[in-house]
Amino acid sequence: MTEEPLHIAVADFLRAALPLDAVFHHSPNEGRHTKGYRARQLRKGMRPGWPDLEVLHDGSMLFFEAKTPQGSLSVAQRRCHADIEAAGGFVTTVRSVDEVEMYLRMCGVPLRASVAA
Repeated sequence: MTEEPLHIAVADFLRAALPLDAVFHHSPNEGRHTKGYRARQLRKGMRPGWPDLEVLHDGSMLFFEAKTPQGSLSVAQRRCHADIEAAGGFVTTVRSVDEVEMYLRMCGVPLRASVAA
């Protein structure tokens, strides 16, 4: 099992559920690439370990790292996530869309939809 189906399900949920004044984005760091491509991306500001999805709402930056049930964070991800939190962002690892909804509600984001609906 790969993270891609979960990632797509989370993105679909965010499109349907986030308030209209929120935005989200995926930074495509994942996957294998040639060394030249990766070097160009690093020069342009890509950061190893950056979370899969970012949500901006009401001045807060919320980040989601999608993982399979058996998946774990890499060293680069742990380092990057700690840096984001030190800068005032919020990062969580999710293994289901339910966890995304729960985290958004815990952060006070008023959702337009629910997983249960």
